[in-house]
Amino acid sequence: MKKKIRIKRMALVMVMALLLQVFAYSGADRTLAVTDISMDDFEDIISTYNIDDSIPSYNDYHAAHASEATPERTVVIGADSVVRYEESGAPAQPVTIAANDATVGAGEHQNGDSVLTSEDSLIEFEVDIPETGLYNMSLEYYPTTGKNSDIERAIFIDGELPFKEMSLVTFSRVWTAKGERVAGENGTMVYSWEKDNQGNDVKPGMKEAPEWQTRYVYDSDGYITTPLAVYLTAGRHTVTFVSIKEPVIIGSVIFDNAKAAPGYAEVKAANDAAGAKDTSGRQIVIQAENLSKASSQMLYPQQDQSSPEVVPASSKTLLNNTVGGNSWRLVGQWIEWQFDTPETGYYEITMHDKQNFSRGVAVSRRISIDGSVPFSELDNYEFGYSQNWKIETLSDESGEPYRFYLEAGTHTIRMEVVLGDFSSIVGMVEEAVQRLNDIYRRVIKITGVSPDRYRDYQIEASLPELTGDLIATRDILNAAIERLDIVAGKNSDKKTVLLTMRDQLDDLIEDNDDFVKVISSYKVNVRACGNWITQVISQPLAIDSFSVHSADTDSGISKSGFFKRAGHEISRLFYSFIIDYNQIGSVAEDKDTKVITLWIGSGRDQANVIKSLIDETFTNKNGISVNVQLVDMSTLLKATLVGEGPDVAIQVANTNGIAGA
Repeated sequence: MKKKIRIKRMALVMVMALLLQVFAYSGADRTLAVTDISMDDFEDIISTYNIDDSIPSYNDYHAAHASEATPERTVVIGADSVVRYEESGAPAQPVTIAANDATVGAGEHQNGDSVLTSEDSLIEFEVDIPETGLYNMSLEYYPTTGKNSDIERAIFIDGELPFKEMSLVTFSRVWTAKGERVAGENGTMVYSWEKDNQGNDVKPGMKEAPEWQTRYVYDSDGYITTPLAVYLTAGRHTVTFVSIKEPVIIGSVIFDNAKAAPGYAEVKAANDAAGAKDTSGRQIVIQAENLSKASSQMLYPQQDQSSPEVVPASSKTLLNNTVGGNSWRLVGQWIEWQFDTPETGYYEITMHDKQNFSRGVAVSRRISIDGSVPFSELDNYEFGYSQNWKIETLSDESGEPYRFYLEAGTHTIRMEVVLGDFSSIVGMVEEAVQRLNDIYRRVIKITGVSPDRYRDYQIEASLPELTGDLIATRDILNAAIERLDIVAGKNSDKKTVLLTMRDQLDDLIEDNDDFVKVISSYKVNVRACGNWITQVISQPLAIDSFSVHSADTDSGISKSGFFKRAGHEISRLFYSFIIDYNQIGSVAEDKDTKVITLWIGSGRDQANVIKSLIDETFTNKNGISVNVQLVDMSTLLKATLVGEGPDVAIQVANTNGIAGA
């Protein structure tokens, strides 16, 4: 009996020892999945990535892994996969938010608990990848209260920056216009705008409308138009998010492979095979100023008096009647509208838009319906240059309108700024500029910034690799110019700057020592190439309205004739003599009311913002009205000297103050 007891005890001890080994192995293995890099070191990598040759660009990284598989797997990690969290460089306990928390998008989050990350934080997840290959990464997030900016993070895999584009990844907030929404025609929700005492619509501010979003990781500069992919081997890895700007609640990190939208012909054939038919007699017109969501608080409705075609139009008062324009130009910005279709079937979509901002080139938008791009042609749809408002139906290259299959009910359409065909060109020019700057730094180490043109600095002997670098950079610029000829046409003025830089490189390739003669103009030309990038990546577009209509029905958007346009311009001229359009917002006229006159010298948009802030934070509290006037500040001193100046003037140049001293 005692022998049996001893055997049982020995067996129990062996089992316990085995379990301890398993736990010890598990703990050791998990420890290996946590990076030991400090937050300061991560931030150093972020700040110096651009000059670290060991970190490739995405194009080089993707080319190195182009032959790798793209597994049809989906890996989701959430709050239970957090292995490390720090705030301000010190370990901290992350705030976990329950999935059913009613204060954070109740009912929208589907992947369990979420975790709050602060603006100065590092959070690390452990992920077990089942199959080696390239994976796209997406983030399910909720933009919690911050400073109203976009959310910015750097993303590291296994403690390393996989490529330069991961050093800054942007996730947008969601905004909507302030104001009451009421049911308009066809059940479409429209805004009832507040008016000032001059009869003008008050430009609405934007308020945040946070919601759960799931967004793939994209290049924040827009040079890469597809979701970024990372190469992961089968096994355990770490994913580290280092905060750059703004707090955010992370619901989950998802690894999968984004499916490219099929072509229009394939989608149309599939819908036809399923029995889709044309609708008839349907017309839903949506005024673009009645947006439902936007990615930026700068995308508020605009006021346009340039044409009687814009709806609503007035030659007397300023009405909120368009959206976009120059404020809707940055890659990643999007605007979304909601509309209802009464019948299931095919529809056409017609836009009333204007692109008179970027002369001679088209701008691009990614058009999504109900959260996804319906076919590949809408992943990069171009809107051509036009000085006036134009009506265009979304069509293929031959002008054949696209047919959109829509079920009866509520739908959304979203338009997002993308670089389109310019993305590869801008990427090449940016690479060339980086090389040109590197060449400049190496040369001035020998010559200084103001070399003696009669001295022989032996540049070619001191920098034997210089000729090869100049040739490689020249070839990159040549490739960009050739691509630009295809995209913008051979007569485009957009390539002048690039041609000038290319020609100078040709001269320097012939004789490196000529640098001493042209060092100043070389620097100017490099700066011009940098400015060229800034101009080209700007993709502005203004929209008045769009129509979702049956193919046999007019869009409901009409052009105005000569006499109507002439009458509109004559009326505007007449009202300009009797209405002071430099007055911003409501104007106090009661003699018993305390009134301050404020002059402002910036643009109308800034003046509207300042007027709104004054009304909300000053007038309502103090009972003192402020008349804001948009004035050319060069008249300030003269007006003050004759006693006609304002009580307060802001945004005044320093020279005005000196002149009046």
